[in-house]
Amino acid sequence: MLLMQREDLRCWSLPGGMVEPGEVASEAARREVFEETGINVHLTQLVGVYATPHFDRGHKMLFAGYPSGGTLQPCPIEALDAGYFLPQRLPETLLWWHRYMIEDMLKGVTGTFQILNVRWPPEYPSRAEAFAALREDAGLYVTFQKHFCTGNEDDREIMW
Repeated sequence: MLLMQREDLRCWSLPGGMVEPGEVASEAARREVFEETGINVHLTQLVGVYATPHFDRGHKMLFAGYPSGGTLQPCPIEALDAGYFLPQRLPETLLWWHRYMIEDMLKGVTGTFQILNVRWPPEYPSRAEAFAALREDAGLYVTFQKHFCTGNEDDREIMW
């Protein structure tokens, strides 16, 4: 499993990002994986679409695939580290919703649609406020990791 340690939250996550104008989601997925990790990937299937209505940009798509070239080299602007992990040895500080997405992929799920109730910590209702607080107090990373790296089944609603 290819993961990256995010520079902003210092949590581990799946590589990913925004779809650029004129791009389709699969092209964006390949581009983002390469930009963030230095690895080229061949995508094989869509695992699912995951709505996050209370967090970030609303929807995430997970594609399964395999490395097809490149050299593992994390982008220093976005990632502190990147690496391959066995499913039974995923990092403790993996974003909880990414853990669920990975579990779906490992089970062979395809075409799922789920709602993931990811939220910013209550005391930081927006991304801007959260990152401003982190810039002022590096000790908050532990608090943020606890918030973003622990979830439960009540945080996920499987639509199909």
